[in-house]
Amino acid sequence: MINKITIAFGFFLEKVEFTLKSLGFNHSQNRTFVLHVLYHCDKHLNVNDIMQKIDETFSCKLSQTTVYNIINLFEKLQIVNSLSLPNDMEKQKFYELNASYHHDHLICKKCYKIVEFYDANLEHLQDSFCAKQNFLLLSHSLLLFGLCEECQKIEQ
Repeated sequence: MINKITIAFGFFLEKVEFTLKSLGFNHSQNRTFVLHVLYHCDKHLNVNDIMQKIDETFSCKLSQTTVYNIINLFEKLQIVNSLSLPNDMEKQKFYELNASYHHDHLICKKCYKIVEFYDANLEHLQDSFCAKQNFLLLSHSLLLFGLCEECQKIEQ
């Protein structure tokens, strides 16, 4: 993943806990587990992946409902970003912390591998196109779908 996080987990956790406390939420070990897993993982995870990693790391089994509730809260607070696959692919969301620089995604339609990338020329092209259309770009998300190198080999 690209420049995922540049601060130590303890400091990151303090910032998140401060935000949650200021909104009236008490400390939750389950939320800490989810943050820990997302912080220390180098790929996008779905809810089942998060549950499995929490079980492996902390020997704690959280219910799917609990993890979904935590992730939904984190999404609303913009602590977590979600990446939804289109309907013609396995219908699920993948999650990452909202702590990295802007990036776009390559998604393999066969194995669902997700690769992050950043290209300054592509970003400039998007900005130029918007300017020509007199369009104020506030944000964007670019998802490119295809086959990863491994799946191309299998297809041949």
